[in-house]
Amino acid sequence: MWNLVCDRQWLYQFSFFLYMVGPVFSAPVAGALADRFGRRPVIVTLLWVFSFASMVSAAANSFFMFLIARLLISATSYAAFALLFILLYEVTDNEHRAILAFVSSAVGLTLTPPAVHVVSWLQPSWYLAQIFLVAPTVLLAVLSSLIQESPIWLLASGMTQQAEQNILRTARMNGTNLARAKVTFRALKAQIKAGEEAASTPASSSKTCARSWLFSSGSPLSAALAWFTLTLALYVLFMPTSTKPWFEEATYVVLETLFYSAICWYMRRNGYRHALWLSLILLCVFWALFVVLNFVGYPRVVSHLTRLAQLATHSGVTVNYCYTAEAFPAAARAKGFFFSAFIGRLGGLLATLMRLNPGRTTTMLAHMAFALLALLTAVGVQWLPELVFFKKEKTKRAASPEVMSEKQKKEMIKASLSPRKKSTKTRIRSPRPCSDKPRARSLKPESPLLKEAKSPKSAENLLPHYGSTKPNSPKFVQSR
Repeated sequence: MWNLVCDRQWLYQFSFFLYMVGPVFSAPVAGALADRFGRRPVIVTLLWVFSFASMVSAAANSFFMFLIARLLISATSYAAFALLFILLYEVTDNEHRAILAFVSSAVGLTLTPPAVHVVSWLQPSWYLAQIFLVAPTVLLAVLSSLIQESPIWLLASGMTQQAEQNILRTARMNGTNLARAKVTFRALKAQIKAGEEAASTPASSSKTCARSWLFSSGSPLSAALAWFTLTLALYVLFMPTSTKPWFEEATYVVLETLFYSAICWYMRRNGYRHALWLSLILLCVFWALFVVLNFVGYPRVVSHLTRLAQLATHSGVTVNYCYTAEAFPAAARAKGFFFSAFIGRLGGLLATLMRLNPGRTTTMLAHMAFALLALLTAVGVQWLPELVFFKKEKTKRAASPEVMSEKQKKEMIKASLSPRKKSTKTRIRSPRPCSDKPRARSLKPESPLLKEAKSPKSAENLLPHYGSTKPNSPKFVQSR
């Protein structure tokens, strides 16, 4: 086993830098393959390569083998996570899409640091620690065979029959009514078709503008700046620190859960762009406080403030994921998402290079630059279009026969065939006189205005003034 301490500390720094380089090259390739061949085959391949690389890393007996395994782990894990996020986003309905996508990203950012701290408290051997990391990866690779292809991607690629089969198969597994699933499929098909037509024709609606946000004025730079700033902050603030007591870690987990809940509520109420703006403003405030506290000299307060800044960064990264997945159309969603991630990983590389020259003066200048960068990004986010949220309607509508269950249909048929109850009250009517002539109705005396309106002269005045109203008149013929 090689030694990574003392005079060979640079090996650890180099391995960390190489770990950050992996996603820079794998992200564009994985996005192109996912849009070309589908989400499922790319995800399954990435997860199995990820598992194999994890086992090689655990059993590596040379530094070169360890570097290659780490490079594969970083490249495949990030691409697999992003594609799983996109797949979850595409198979979820409009009402729950934002919540599930937000929670799926927030769970990893919230629970991973405490899990690593638990392993460090136990102080296991190298092989036991690697088994702890490899076992969930292999289990995920085995379960990946149960993943079905995204029906959104199938419809966008023209595979309508296979998309319908996947939706009906999922409906059977979940115990959902097949008639309701067919109605959902037709609505989804119409939605994809409407999105393609809107993308091919210019429109002024906010949703169309959101779909073509890369081609609008100011949007490309703002989106790239948001990814760069948030990824830079994520890896600058995620520095190795000493192990905290368990009650302190539990307190931070509770605070992070509450903070995520508040951001999710704000996002559903005001939209993605406003939630992203709020996270960037909070990040700017925290970095400005870093500058002041480092200058005054309160390292203990700075340590706690760093964890709070991580909350704002994690929420901003999660909201940015949701916004990017919603902004791109289904046919190019993976390419657009991974291109944005490529810009973000450049910020991660910059954060890694900053670790090579730590110092109080350098840290203060960096925090000042970060605060200014977060402020500029928050201002630039205002150029991004707001995306429309689909909320559940409060009014209850009568279910159509297509989406009714068999029991509901039988009850409706029984209700229609059952004899209607007649009223027990009998009405006594006076007999009509036996006469061939209709009964004369009592008419009220006509008013002078009504007599004048019935006169022929007044009727001519009600016609449009095309000239004479006689058919043989030349003016009448000309007007027709």
